[in-house]
Amino acid sequence: MEEFPLRKDSVLIYYLDVDGTIITKGHQEAFELNGFLKYLIRTGDVFWLTTHCRYADTSGVLIYLKPILSQENFFLASSFKPTTWNTLKTEVIDFTQPFFWFDDYLLEVEKKILKEKKCFENWIKIDLMENNRNILKTVQPNFPDLLV
Repeated sequence: MEEFPLRKDSVLIYYLDVDGTIITKGHQEAFELNGFLKYLIRTGDVFWLTTHCRYADTSGVLIYLKPILSQENFFLASSFKPTTWNTLKTEVIDFTQPFFWFDDYLLEVEKKILKEKKCFENWIKIDLMENNRNILKTVQPNFPDLLV
């Protein structure tokens, strides 16, 4: 896969879920995950936003992902930052900064919060089943240059 250029003028915050987002419900790595992770790392700061990493500690998510991800993708994922939240994932989102949130499913109250903050479109719904487990094809409509 071709390398993605660094776009210094558009550094974003990316919030990333795990189950149904970068791995399937059957615990398989999403197709094209390597290019997707490299893109996120090159263009922004990546934070875990998953039940596997809730209390500022990445060890749980990394233990969970180690037997699933390729060695290179595990290395890339190891660089992601932890988050701390209690009930709703939206507790951790910095709404003052540009961000995208990659997740397969949000609670209705989380959707409502995003709408109230006028950033519902910042949620990128991931549907690996619909896109044959290919994460790049899933996010491409929101990031047209992702597959170029």
